[in-house]
Order: sequence, then C-alpha cells, then structure tokens
Amino acid sequence: MSGWGGPLGFSSGEQIAVPVEPLFSDLKEIEESKALQISTIFACTELLANTMSTFPIFIYKGSKDKGRTPDRNSNIFTLLHDKPNDWMTPSEFVSAMVINRMLRGNAYALIQRGADDEPVALIPLPAEQVEMTVIGNRETYIYYLDGQVNVYSGDNIIHWKGVGNGYKGLSKIRFMSATANEAVNAQSNATKFFGERSKPTGVLCTVSCPEKS
Repeated sequence: MSGWGGPLGFSSGEQIAVPVEPLFSDLKEIEESKALQISTIFACTELLANTMSTFPIFIYKGSKDKGRTPDRNSNIFTLLHDKPNDWMTPSEFVSAMVINRMLRGNAYALIQRGADDEPVALIPLPAEQVEMTVIGNRETYIYYLDGQVNVYSGDNIIHWKGVGNGYKGLSKIRFMSATANEAVNAQSNATKFFGERSKPTGVLCTVSCPEKS
C-alpha cells in the first residue's frame, strides 16, 4: 500500500497520514488527548511548544541582486510579530501550531483576507478537524466545524507539515502506537498495583526437595 497511496506513497484524493496496518494486531488506538496523559509525551510537547514559541520570526522580500532584505511593512510580518488574530498573541499562535505539528504531524492556519486580498488574520485550525486532499495536483483543505463543512484552497492555508509524502506529514502519535501502548499498559499496571496499597493478591512459595541419599 505504501507505494499506492499509502502514507509514504501518493494517490489523488485524501492523503493518508496514519499506518495502513498496525505493527501488532492487538494495539489500541491512542488518540492525541490520551497520549498527552502520558507524562513524557506531555512534557516533551510542552517543552517544544514553549521553546519554539519564543523564536523570533522574520519576513524577507527578494531584491534585484537575488539577495533578501527584511520586510517589516508587510501584513504577514505584523500578524506573526504583533498580533495574528483578535484573541491570540504571537507566542500562543506558534505554540498551538507546534502542538498540532508535533502530535499530528501537520499544523494548519487559515489566512483570512481583507477586501484588498491582503492577509488580516491567521487562525490556527485543529489538525484533527482538517482533511487534506489533492485534486488535479492542487491542494484542497476541508475543515469541519460545528457540523459545517468549509473548503479552502491551498492559497488560503498555511500548512506546516512533517516528514511524509510531500503533501502531508505522518502522524507521530499513530506511528508511535506500539510505544504509546507500552507506556499506557505500564502505567495501568502501576496504577492498579499502587491503588491496591501495593498488596499482592497471592504469594508464591518454593520448597526445595530433600537430597536423595
């Protein structure tokens, strides 16, 4: 399947970002909200989000000598540096994008435009509510919100993707399903053991046999 539209292959239509079949048949599907309840995953995700949200962001424009110069007058610079939308700071915006990128392998943001077609706001979209399809070599994004279906062209979406087939990044949590299941099972056993006040349900005794004379 990987060469015929699987997560590392390509076919037109919705792009696949999860394993075609699990490594082990008895693995449970660990959703992102459940994975974040594993302390290691939460700590690593939070560290990356908090760290990357402090990085400075610059916008450049090309020059005639094929160089580049900072473009502090562009709308995109104002959005990324000062205020991406009405309710988020630049740090909060980047943090939300990082969390989706690290867990889902893809982060999306809607570019809202004004009457002059210039960007006026950047709205992060939860990756779990976005489908990414390729129709006629053009990227199309379908966003589900409150029972409504919203369709956007690639020109109106910022798509920060991880490793994958070039169109969509692979879901890290789904590809780490075996490891996540191992962590969940270990935590479950520890919780049950300590929840019972660390009292074993039975005792195994061994008795050595007397040596034959």
